[in-house]
Amino acid sequence: MSDAYPHEPVIRPRLLIIELDYHAEVLATLCPILAARFELVLWTTDKIWQKTGLAEELFARVLVMPKKQAVARFWHAHEDTLRAVDVVYFNTLEKHFAFFADLEFRCPTVMRIHNTNASLFPAASIDWSPGNWWKVASHLMRYVVLYRTWHHRERLYQKMRVLMLPSEGIVTCMKDALQKRGINNLSAYVMPFSCLGEAVSIEEGSAFVFAVTGSVDTKRKDYDVLYQAIERLKKARPNWRLEMVFLGWAKGEGAKKVLDRFSRLADDTFSLTCFRDYVSQQVFAAQMARTQFLIAPMKLEARQKIYCEYYGNTKISGIENDALHYCKPIILPRNYRLPADLSSIALTYDDSQSLCEAMIGMIEADHWRTLTNHFAELHNYRRTSIADNFYELCLTLLNHPDSASPPFLHKECL
Repeated sequence: MSDAYPHEPVIRPRLLIIELDYHAEVLATLCPILAARFELVLWTTDKIWQKTGLAEELFARVLVMPKKQAVARFWHAHEDTLRAVDVVYFNTLEKHFAFFADLEFRCPTVMRIHNTNASLFPAASIDWSPGNWWKVASHLMRYVVLYRTWHHRERLYQKMRVLMLPSEGIVTCMKDALQKRGINNLSAYVMPFSCLGEAVSIEEGSAFVFAVTGSVDTKRKDYDVLYQAIERLKKARPNWRLEMVFLGWAKGEGAKKVLDRFSRLADDTFSLTCFRDYVSQQVFAAQMARTQFLIAPMKLEARQKIYCEYYGNTKISGIENDALHYCKPIILPRNYRLPADLSSIALTYDDSQSLCEAMIGMIEADHWRTLTNHFAELHNYRRTSIADNFYELCLTLLNHPDSASPPFLHKECL
């Protein structure tokens, strides 16, 4: 990293992307997009790098950290390369807070937050339910008292020029609370995790096909409301032929019970497609190509270690990425806060009755086709727009090195 922000315009900034924890699939999507406007340097682990399937030629440098190597040792071994960049973007950081908080960054830095409560409101979001007390005590003793994780993470976040939340919907939801907490480096612009794909023409078939993506998991999905809604739908439209696809791995005894239950609905007008093993990307894409819309019967309350998170309010669901990448309209809980522009491709529900009505509303008069057409209007999710918007944000960072509240914090300036 240079000793000071550049004074001359940078035509093609060198961007360091750091991903040391989880999100290979996000790298696989974003790196080819950002390579159009940046020279990319990637610092990641050997396991994550293999999962991305990316070509090394996409990057100016790829620095792959072996599993057993300490982050400090790796940094010092590659410090010249890691400092010779214009902007640093942390795609995910769940560990190593003390090390990065002690570094002196001499260029703009962007930190992506994935779990807003666990990262920014840890004390207020602990799950204090009786069955969780031992886990809470153990976590607090190790990560708060012994390793001082909260302290070092707070120091690091304060050093970042930009904190970027999971989605613009979550920015809208959390902005006031974050400002009250004194967090003033929050960006109103959020780079999407996924980009807009190409809508596939679906041939007329004998059945209406809808899918529930993700693994079959009773902890994260409300199968009761989905089951009851399908029962209602079969009674309300007895002549409709329906097919539901559980588009994810149905692994374990709990998943088997879910499949057995929904199989009891099967008859001449309703069929169920499911997968008892890992669903490859090829199989996933083939099933999505024949699917007319998606249903997300999610439980909004989630757990991240000992912390309470809320889908749509403090973290996003993968349903947003699936919908965008495959151009599929969605039905999801009303209290899930989508980015405003995605509301044009979604219907919502509160209970089994309203979910049934939403399914009817999606199917009747092929309304799912009307919603599918709205994807063409989502310009900010196009590959070129994502690259251009993040490029403009980085240029603003580079051109306003001393501003406490740079204009990129306001979305209308982008």
